[in-house]
Amino acid sequence: MLIAISTIFYHNHQYLPGELLPEESEEKEKWIECGSAYETDTIETPPKAKMAAAMPGLPGIARGNLETDDNLIGRIPDNPVRKRK
Repeated sequence: MLIAISTIFYHNHQYLPGELLPEESEEKEKWIECGSAYETDTIETPPKAKMAAAMPGLPGIARGNLETDDNLIGRIPDNPVRKRK
């Protein structure tokens, strides 16, 4: 598998860093030589980002938030209907 290290524009498609490049390309050796791509046997999946800060929202009086006691403006209240699956 050929993975892009830098942005590559090839056949009217822009490949971003980390994306798979076409194996049958005539440019394959040139990309590897100049350091724009590398070959590997396995696909590495990047780790998922976790929230590192507090939940967004401003303290204040919220309207229509009868289900919980959270008083935050600009934050959607957490309830079972809005939970992601």
